Amino acid sequence: MIRPWLGITIAAILLIALRWLFPERPITYIGPQALLDSGFALGLLGIMLLLASGLGCKLQNWLKLEDLTPLERAIFGIALGLGVIAYGLLFLGLAGLLQPLAIFLWLLLIAIWSWPEWRECANRIPEWVLDRYRAWRNAQFWQKLLLVTMNLILIFAMLQSLSPPVDPDGLIVHLQAPKIFLQAERIYATPEFVFGNYPLTIQLLFASGMAFGTDAFAKLVHLTYAVLLVLGTFAFGLRFLTPKGAWVTAAILVGMPIFPVWAGLAYIDMGWTLYEFLGVFAILLWAERNQQRWLLLSGTMVGFALGSKYIAFAGAAAVGLWILWHTRLNGWRTLLGSSALFGGVALLVASPWLIKNWWWLNNPVYPYFFGNETTAGIPTHSSFSWWEYLTLPWYLYFERQRFVGVYGTIEFPSLLFPFVLLLPWVGRFRIIHRLIVLTLLRYIFWAVFFHGRFRYMLPVLPNLSLLASAAIIGLATQPYWQRLGLVLAKGLIAGMLAITLIYSAIFFYDVQPLVVVLGIESKESFLQRELTDYSAKQFIQTNLSPQARVFMLWNTRSYYCDDRCIPDYQHEWVRLTQPPVNVASIAMHLREKNVSHLMFSIEDVDYRLIQRNGQLHLDALQFFRNEFLPACTKEVYKDEWITLYEFTCR
Repeated sequence: MIRPWLGITIAAILLIALRWLFPERPITYIGPQALLDSGFALGLLGIMLLLASGLGCKLQNWLKLEDLTPLERAIFGIALGLGVIAYGLLFLGLAGLLQPLAIFLWLLLIAIWSWPEWRECANRIPEWVLDRYRAWRNAQFWQKLLLVTMNLILIFAMLQSLSPPVDPDGLIVHLQAPKIFLQAERIYATPEFVFGNYPLTIQLLFASGMAFGTDAFAKLVHLTYAVLLVLGTFAFGLRFLTPKGAWVTAAILVGMPIFPVWAGLAYIDMGWTLYEFLGVFAILLWAERNQQRWLLLSGTMVGFALGSKYIAFAGAAAVGLWILWHTRLNGWRTLLGSSALFGGVALLVASPWLIKNWWWLNNPVYPYFFGNETTAGIPTHSSFSWWEYLTLPWYLYFERQRFVGVYGTIEFPSLLFPFVLLLPWVGRFRIIHRLIVLTLLRYIFWAVFFHGRFRYMLPVLPNLSLLASAAIIGLATQPYWQRLGLVLAKGLIAGMLAITLIYSAIFFYDVQPLVVVLGIESKESFLQRELTDYSAKQFIQTNLSPQARVFMLWNTRSYYCDDRCIPDYQHEWVRLTQPPVNVASIAMHLREKNVSHLMFSIEDVDYRLIQRNGQLHLDALQFFRNEFLPACTKEVYKDEWITLYEFTCR
């Protein structure tokens, strides 16, 4: 019988051989080879997770974290391993070696270095499967029902993940940044593409798949982080609540309809949230055991969060303030030492990204602060009064349009979260008060700085799920409210999971990813029906000369276009049309940028019109239509959504 590790090694070699023999299918291809693309993406993910597990196990042994449960070791280990793999890719990029062969050699080096650990992980897989089968047989009916429902939701999300990326933020930032760095085979400063200077830890994991011809891998990585996040809350519940509380926590988190939708996109939010949550998990273990290794682990996890998204500074600040509060009675040496150790490790892990920007752009957090005027990427939102800040939770439920993104109809918190208000009367777990303070601090930072987007509240949601679960479990011990409260809680949990499953099925039916995953439909056809500007970009790349430059008014989704497309990252058209303005001055500016064409869609403007600075966009739109179009353009392409104009004022 072949040992599991040897079987996996042989499978990995076959996977590499198949990719070499059958490169990524052409965009117009229809046929069974499409299954090879999906199989390669899934196989590459499996290899990456196994290597991350081995690497994470080695690091956990170095930190002496033996007293974690097997589930906790797996979650922390994979998260650590993925972070280290990404940082290796960062240094390859800085050295000008961001190319398939170098990436392959980096993964091979990890495989050799962590061979004893990942071999042990591989050999445990059959035993793990057998244990899961036994646990399934012994599980209660309600646990089986929850597990089946959540796995169906996961399957829908995974099939969505295997289809070509079409989500806006992915096409603007999270795939575009790896694309331009892979094309250049190096990481460099990109002032004209502001998002390329952000911390890109998770995007570099995307790059490892894109280098081998699969951008679906990016969505699978993000989905993996989401699964680890759910498992992380489950493990937290097992340790600090009860087994039933762990199940309830996972059900509450997955039961938010927006959660699996976000999970299946080429975003980085699930990864950033996982690292923040594991930082909280580790800091609470430190509070219980007063051992510095947990501070080191927490700082490392928060450091990876900082290396993934600037917003994670809010999470780092929340944990740092909590450490100060927790150690306030232990003397100033303990207070300063603990805070410095946590903060120092977090900044050390995040430092490659900060130093890179400081060296190239004289600003460690470019493009924010330090004299930079740009606000690209900062969510626009209206100012709140003190009363509105206090009633913000009410607005999240009943005035959701103030916080929505692309998937606005389902972007709202769980209906189970109000159970948290019962904790003063039913909270009976030792960890609750500490978790409440951490959650409240993190929520305050979101409310003050980022309340324009519900998605930026994602790091608060796992904590709220745990607190709501603790309240529900505590309610079960109260003789007066037990029956009514539990009936309400069970009904809401079942209802939310059912709604999430139904919405996942509807979303799956609307997008129909299976036809392109199976090769019944070509990628080109899929993208044409899912992206309103895809046909226009095809026209640009097919019919315009390589020297053409198309200014994409109000449009920043440039992933499916080449260098001929100039995205409007900085709302440049709006700035150009600020008074005093005239057609001649704008024409001169466009000539200096070598613009030959302009691409316009009213769909791209509509979203801007409902924001705080909507009037500026409306004025810019009216100037474009009433003055600039008649004077300086000639229509060369038009479809249902997009109009392409030739710039004639030369």
